[in-house]
Amino acid sequence: MITVIRGLAAGTMLAAAAVALAAPAAAQPLEGMYSITVTNGAGIVENGAKEGAFVSPCGPDCSRFVTSGWSTDARLQGNTWSGVTTAGLILSFDKDSLAGTMVKGPQVVGVQLIKVG
Repeated sequence: MITVIRGLAAGTMLAAAAVALAAPAAAQPLEGMYSITVTNGAGIVENGAKEGAFVSPCGPDCSRFVTSGWSTDARLQGNTWSGVTTAGLILSFDKDSLAGTMVKGPQVVGVQLIKVG
């Protein structure tokens, strides 16, 4: 019985070491066509306004957004994708729900990314 317990303890320690030493997996980058829909225009932009974005990977935890008016390389930091666009907007959104904001100075607009197709 003691041999079995020692064997289980050794196996448990090896499994714990394997989990502890495993490298964190990179998130899947966003890719393809997305619609960026305004959910809270805050009186600045009409709710429901949409803009198309082509999104492609740009490295580990990096997705490049290209629209007709701006582009950015959004980086995954924790659970949030974020980047500063060429138009000076700060784009930030949750990696799971794809809900977020676009900010320029004191102006904050709520947005929702939706995969198209």
